[in-house]
Amino acid sequence: MVDNISNPKIPVFVSSTYTDLIPYRDEVSKLLNSMGFEVHGMENFGSRTESPLHTCLNEVRLCKIFIGLLGMKYGSIDKSSEKSFIEIEYETAKENSLEILFYLINEDEALVFPKFVDICSDNNNKGARLKEFKDLIKDRHTVSFFKTPTELRIEVERDVKRLLLIRDLRLVSTSRPHAGDNLTVFAAGDQSYYIGEKIRLIGTYRPGSRIYLFLTGPHLNPFGVKLDNLAINTISDNKGTFTEVRVEPDNTWTYEWDTSKVIDLRESGTYTIFAVTDPKNKEDLSPENYSTTLITIKNPFISATMSRSIVARGDECFITGIAEGNPNSVYLWIFGANYRMLQNPINVNADASFSFKFTRDLTKKLEPGQYFVVVQHPGKNGRADIRTSKPGESTDIFFKQPTDASSAVTITKPAQMTPGDAAEKLLEMLNLPDVDDIYTKAAFLIEEPDINIDPIKPKVIGESFTITGFTNLNVDDELLIEFKQNFPSEGDPRSGKSFGLSGVCRVIRGEAENKWSFDVDGSTLVKGYYILKVTSLETGTKTQTIIEIKEN
Repeated sequence: MVDNISNPKIPVFVSSTYTDLIPYRDEVSKLLNSMGFEVHGMENFGSRTESPLHTCLNEVRLCKIFIGLLGMKYGSIDKSSEKSFIEIEYETAKENSLEILFYLINEDEALVFPKFVDICSDNNNKGARLKEFKDLIKDRHTVSFFKTPTELRIEVERDVKRLLLIRDLRLVSTSRPHAGDNLTVFAAGDQSYYIGEKIRLIGTYRPGSRIYLFLTGPHLNPFGVKLDNLAINTISDNKGTFTEVRVEPDNTWTYEWDTSKVIDLRESGTYTIFAVTDPKNKEDLSPENYSTTLITIKNPFISATMSRSIVARGDECFITGIAEGNPNSVYLWIFGANYRMLQNPINVNADASFSFKFTRDLTKKLEPGQYFVVVQHPGKNGRADIRTSKPGESTDIFFKQPTDASSAVTITKPAQMTPGDAAEKLLEMLNLPDVDDIYTKAAFLIEEPDINIDPIKPKVIGESFTITGFTNLNVDDELLIEFKQNFPSEGDPRSGKSFGLSGVCRVIRGEAENKWSFDVDGSTLVKGYYILKVTSLETGTKTQTIIEIKEN
């Protein structure tokens, strides 16, 4: 009889304010779940007898890693200590020696709605207290900064993987590989795999010609299941309930486990693969007759972000993202008023990143209005279950790929639907129970390009000043500034000539809309009225106004 070998997940507590950081918390939770961690956070607390603060602190004490996310709100305050919940959670994490990772929102570049910003003049002075807490965290810990949920996800994944390498957290449990006499088993690679991958198992066995494999893990029979069919529980002395592998004459054996064909493998987490000398399940093993290897199974994952939510017609923009699970491609769907792109393939790079550029020529074709974007990941089976007859702009149908002879094929004609209805129909099909694909969605607005000049008061001769304005054009788009005075009088020897200056400036990032500015050296100007013309070098959009220059 062998000791019970469990496969516990590493518990991680995610601490933050809630309503202002929902998309950021969601991204971190999805990442941690896909990596096989046990996520503790307010979304999972449910109803309990104890107070909300006591619930939070009890959950912190159960964990090994503390991840703190700080936005622009201080959060709920405990009346007894007059500290925010997140500050008390952090202190509890330190007292219990948790590994601590903190991520602070980039206050200069992240998009934050005013209602999600605590100010220093409110009753509890939350803005100042938040700044003090952030300063304390930055003094005590090395922190990272994030602008978007995707950027936060990348940073957390990087840091958690590094933490696992330098801190042997997994060995705090009783889940350890076991080596028997004359029998070994190893999983090629880094022992972390996505569902859908092929896992190469290798080992040696000297005395015999056969070895037998079985699996234990989350929500599986505790005594083991057949490796290539998780619905079959292992029964001692019944070879058909084990995966049988032949040992080569040189005493080595190899087995390729294609997880894309294992229907019931859905749960991410830590699994134990057993190699045994005889067909015995976990209940009947003796220490010398089996070996184990531990692996982490993760679900495929996809995220995507638009570079801008509002795009000027004729301007370029990008969609970028991460697609984990080793897909060769993901597929882009766009539904808009006068434009459809159905299942356009995008190559996924070796680092799991992907990108698609909406060129200026493409956005020029788009009528103003809302456009719905869906990015489809082929999922665990490596193929797109929802497909079009011909990917691209011209096709007018998509359907569900049949999985067996009895599967119905659903055909839809998106050209006959509104953009929103077509996108919803696609999501409905992607959510069908027998569809393996996963997806992420986004939306953006196309607007006519617009350049605005802030009001300019009359200036005096010799006065230098700055012209400012706002625009929906992209950051780094170039604007031609022409500041000129014409002399149309026939009696004036300068008649028909222009006098003034010109130059180029770039659009810079603003809070609600992007901004631009141009410095004018007033020492060369003379009295009169000047025409200020601003032209986009990318889209050709123009605007102008009049500026008066007076004598001192």
